[in-house]
Amino acid sequence: MISSGTDIPWKGRLDALKSEVHLYSCNIVDLDVTSYCQWATDEERLKANRFRKEEDALRFLMGRAIAKFVLAKYLDLSISNISILPGDNKKPIASCTEKNIDFPHFNISHSGNRVVVAFANEPIGVDIEEVKDIGVADLAETVFSDNELNLFKESKHSLFTFYKLWTGKEALLKALGLGLVDDLKEIDISKGVDVAFVSKHSPLKLKLESFEIEKDYLCSVCYTEEKQAVLFELPAEAVNGL
Repeated sequence: MISSGTDIPWKGRLDALKSEVHLYSCNIVDLDVTSYCQWATDEERLKANRFRKEEDALRFLMGRAIAKFVLAKYLDLSISNISILPGDNKKPIASCTEKNIDFPHFNISHSGNRVVVAFANEPIGVDIEEVKDIGVADLAETVFSDNELNLFKESKHSLFTFYKLWTGKEALLKALGLGLVDDLKEIDISKGVDVAFVSKHSPLKLKLESFEIEKDYLCSVCYTEEKQAVLFELPAEAVNGL
């Protein structure tokens, strides 16, 4: 994982996806959601209004804002011409309202004060979680394979291990374009990507990478083996200027 701070070289970013995957992280505390609402579609506004908590609506809207912001930069488009629609298994895809454009693959995740959006020229999945001790031991028993459960129980940093495994499974499922499977215990990422599980759903060779974006925020990204992941911190002022 390479972190390039806030210095984002937008020129040539789309071509760079031939050998890289890009992740953009943003702390939404300082974001001005009203500046994005002018670009939100009616469907996005309706969905945001369905959230019971205002902070959940904010995360949803700003995840869409960051995705559209980066896509507009990559493809030299106006944000107003980009729509995000539900694709297979409701995985978001982008389209242009004025012309046919091949958009890169992308995936959005948010938790707490953080939003992360990942971009690639092949399927990609990302998941971020705020690390909290919410009785994870009981949950681990229901979602982890035997190997994962042993790894969790033997870890000196069990909370970190729990979230590494949890976000890893989420990222893998999202990269494959699947929703939550009936039995998460059938997936075993104790030693990396579950090749046997992936082969049932895709010919791609995938890998998993997990990292802390900041203290108490763990993120996992799943992408094709030959690529290199690059993480950028997106300044709030960039998104506020939409």
